[in-house]
Amino acid sequence: MIGKRRADAQRALLRAALDAAEGRKRAGVIIPYMPLAQAIEMAAADERARVLLHSAEATLDVPDGGLASLLASIGTRRRWKVQNELTRFSEMGNVMRWSPVTPELEDVAAELIARNRAKYGSHQGADWMRSIFAGQRRTGILNKAVAALALRDQQIVSIAVSYRFGDHLHLRYFGADYSVDHNDFRYFVLCYYAPLDYAAAHGIRTYHESIASLEAKSARGAKVEPLAAVVATTDGIAVTRDVAARHNQLFAQAFREQFSSRLGSDWSICSE
Repeated sequence: MIGKRRADAQRALLRAALDAAEGRKRAGVIIPYMPLAQAIEMAAADERARVLLHSAEATLDVPDGGLASLLASIGTRRRWKVQNELTRFSEMGNVMRWSPVTPELEDVAAELIARNRAKYGSHQGADWMRSIFAGQRRTGILNKAVAALALRDQQIVSIAVSYRFGDHLHLRYFGADYSVDHNDFRYFVLCYYAPLDYAAAHGIRTYHESIASLEAKSARGAKVEPLAAVVATTDGIAVTRDVAARHNQLFAQAFREQFSSRLGSDWSICSE
C-alpha cells in the first residue's frame, strides 16, 4: 500500500484507536516499538500524535552468502570468535534444525520461553505464552513463524521463534532449558548465526534481531536502529512538539555515545 491509500489507512487506524480509547474512558493510545521512519509516518496522520524514541533493535542486512559471507567481511579476531562459538555449540552435543511452529511444538516453546522470561524477572508463565500463541494461530500470524531449534539427545533444549513479513525476518522469542548445561552459545547460534543462512536461502533481505543484547549483537556485525512509540491522547493534550524533539535528541545522543559507528542510518532522522 503506497501513497494516498497508505496515508488514509494510517489515519483511519489511528483515529479508530483513539475512538476506542475514548469509548473506554482511556487517556489515549500508545503504539510502541515502531521503526522510527514508520512511526513518523503514522504520527503525521493525526495532529494529536507525537513520536517518542524509547528503544532500539539490532538489524542486519542479509548477505547473499549468509553466514559465510558475513564471516568473510569481518576481522580475523571476530571471525575466530564466531567460529569458536559455533564449534562449542556442536561439541556440547547440540544439533540445530528448523521447524514451523506446529501445534505440537507450541507447548514446548511456551515452556522454554517462559523459563527464559522468568530468568530475567517475568512472572508471566507458560500459560500466558500459550495464550499468546493461541491468539496468533487464530489470526494467522503463527503461519508466518519459523522456529530454530537446538536439540540434545533428541530433546529440544532451546528455541528461537521468528516471524517473516515480506522480505523481513523478525526475531521475537527465545527460550531455553537452563537445567541442561547452557555454556554452549545456543542463544547466538539460534538467534544470530543460523538465521543468516536461513534468510539468505529464503530471499529475506533484512533480519531484525530484537531489542535484547544490543552490545553483543552489534559487536558481531549488526547495526542498532531506533524504535519509537506513537503517543496520542484523546483530548489532544499531549507532549509538545518541542519537548518531544528534545527527548528524542537526548535519547539519540546517549545511543551515539554508546554505539558510535555501529548505529544504523535511521538515527540521522533525529538530527533533522
